[in-house]
Amino acid sequence: MVYSMVMKNLLTNLTALVFSAFFICSQPAPAANGNDAGTAQIINGQSDHIDSPRHMMRQFLPILRRSDVDASLSYIHFPRGMGSERRRKTAANLMQLLNTRGQIDLARISDEPDGRPYDGLPPNVDVVGQIQLGKNAAAIEVEQLTLGDNGRDNGRKIWQFSSEFVESLPELLDRAAASSIVDKLPPWLAEPEFIGLHAWQWLGLGLSLLIAFGFSRLVAYLIMLAGEFIGKRYSFWTTQTGRAAALPSLRWIAGILIFRLLRSGLELSLEHRQYLNTGENFILVLAFTMLAMNVLHMVITYYQVIFDRQGRRAAIGMLQPIEKGAKALIVMVCLLAVMRALGFNVTAILAGLGVGGLAIALAAQKTVENLFGGISVILDQPVRVGDYGRFGEISGTVEDIGLRSTRVRTLDQTLVTIPNSEFSMMKLENFERRSKMRWAPRLGLRYDTTAAQMEQVLTHIREMLLAHPMVLNDPARVRFTNFGPSSLDVDIYAFLKTEEMNDYWAVVEDLNLKLMAIVAACGVEFAFPSTSVYLEKDP
Repeated sequence: MVYSMVMKNLLTNLTALVFSAFFICSQPAPAANGNDAGTAQIINGQSDHIDSPRHMMRQFLPILRRSDVDASLSYIHFPRGMGSERRRKTAANLMQLLNTRGQIDLARISDEPDGRPYDGLPPNVDVVGQIQLGKNAAAIEVEQLTLGDNGRDNGRKIWQFSSEFVESLPELLDRAAASSIVDKLPPWLAEPEFIGLHAWQWLGLGLSLLIAFGFSRLVAYLIMLAGEFIGKRYSFWTTQTGRAAALPSLRWIAGILIFRLLRSGLELSLEHRQYLNTGENFILVLAFTMLAMNVLHMVITYYQVIFDRQGRRAAIGMLQPIEKGAKALIVMVCLLAVMRALGFNVTAILAGLGVGGLAIALAAQKTVENLFGGISVILDQPVRVGDYGRFGEISGTVEDIGLRSTRVRTLDQTLVTIPNSEFSMMKLENFERRSKMRWAPRLGLRYDTTAAQMEQVLTHIREMLLAHPMVLNDPARVRFTNFGPSSLDVDIYAFLKTEEMNDYWAVVEDLNLKLMAIVAACGVEFAFPSTSVYLEKDP
């Protein structure tokens, strides 16, 4: 339910952004001065709008859609000596070439006043797109110019289509005409026009949609087969739920990419291609977002099953906040991708988020320390819920490992809460991780025990340890080690075949009873602390 609400809100927000972009793009640009007496006079009054490559193209695209030759003159740096009529013809040829073969993405154009640095071009030259000519492409170059003595704009820098690019227009037009298929079509396909598209272009779009739909199904089927093969190792993909979650997004992605490839040869106008690009990018971003969320959910579900089999309950509890945080990150990346496609400065947004994140991190420093401490404890797993051990100076059983703190139930049945930042730095002694348990009692025998009796006691104890089913034979040592203050000391050292504390004490009880029987059978008694007092009588 929460997931569907998230996707519904995401779809609504992205749709609003796309329609906003269409509305913005449909607004007419301010008309440029049509005077062609000189570049400085034409630009005067427009220089506020073309002080960066992106600003220049944002103002020029509405002029291109209107095919306004007079307004376009302000955005072109004509070579010296070019007359008025040639300028108008050159501007018309430029708009025709951009309309039919131009590929311009505002989001990829630099918004810096001096253009994009370190791009291998001269400092005053930038690339704002490309002219597609069959399998080859030519760069659309703009250059930065400095205005002359024209009042308030004296010394101001502006951007225009470069004179070198303008001089190459005749060659580019010839190459475009050579690779065009319009002249090879019959009149009934090439001439009829509806909403700016000819009949053959409408037919091509329809066929492209049908082919893209069919091939997307084929690609989805091939991905399903690959998923079945991969699923032999990762079982979450082989389930019907896993395939149903991932394959629709894959179909959309494959279909859009195939459609984009097919319609690239239809010679659509720049305006139509930009609208299609916006719609395609919107669907691709949404499809990739849904795919990423579905794959994330499948992976989280897979690890939930794995951790449940391993009994790692604390790790299972950690998966849910990880999934929520990852989904929030995916949505954020999705929104940034949409904003970038609409021409927003994503770098500035990321910088603002970075400063805000730093401020939050400083304000919640202790909370962040506890969070990462809890993550390290859950991932490293020095202890698990239910383990008994010694944690610093506290002995008890771990009841809960959360993101902020760990709770320990002591032997006195009190509940101690330890912040994870401290708990992760403690010396943690986990008694539950023992593969065997040590038993090392010391017997104190009376000093009136003879050497023969001592040898008999040692022999019987060794035989008892070797015969006991819960005692490991190696090592199992019994030694007469010391003459104590009030006893002859016998040290026993052995390991018991148990990991549970209750079983351990049951085995120890049985062994102690056997020791008492051996000592009694050998005619020996246990010593106890005593003091001998010697009285001396005076003569």
